[in-house]
Formats: sequence, structure tokens, C-alpha cells
Amino acid sequence: MDQDPDIKKLKKESEDHKIALQAEINGWVRRSKKLALRVVLIGGGFTLAYLLSRHFLSKNNRRSHKKNESETKPSIISEFSHFLLKELSVFLLVLAKEQLLKYLDERESDEQLNSKNT
Repeated sequence: MDQDPDIKKLKKESEDHKIALQAEINGWVRRSKKLALRVVLIGGGFTLAYLLSRHFLSKNNRRSHKKNESETKPSIISEFSHFLLKELSVFLLVLAKEQLLKYLDERESDEQLNSKNT
């Protein structure tokens, strides 16, 4: 009950194609996870920076109304927290910018590779 050599050859080719397809799918999954992580980092950085700046602006508007009512100097703690939050928003924007530039560079190199392969 020996199998036909053609059947063996076809089964071998089928197995090779299956392995290649699985490797390609695994590559897509890895790239998708990497991209999703970058999207979350970039979006999160922009969102936090926006929320912090909006928070500052609303506090500054409230402070200007209060200053008009009574001229008081803000406490050192509030100035320090304002400075800290401002630096945090700058850091988040820089982080988001770096991740975005890294993504764009990789995308450009992928496009160049694809254009060379075709």
C-alpha cells in the first residue's frame, strides 16, 4: 500500500505552504501588535497633553476671575504643581512625537522595500 509519489510530493508542498503561511500570519500579528502599541502611546500622549492643557486653561480662567475679586498671590504648591503638570505634558508630547516619527520611518522603509520587490 505504497502511496503514489505524486501524492507524497503534493502533501509535502502543501505542508511547506502551510508553514510559510503561518509564518507570514505570525509576522502580521507581531506588526499589528507593535502598531497598536504605538497608536496607544501616541494617542494617549496627545490626549493627556490636551486634557492637562485644558485643565490649566480652565484653572487660569478661574484664577483670573478670582484675582479680579481679590488680589492674592498663588501659593508655592499650586505654582509647583502647575510647573510639574506643564513639564509632564511636554514630556508626553515629546514621547508621542518620537513614537510617531519612528512609525513613519518604519512605514517609509517598508514602502521602499515593497517597491523594490515589485
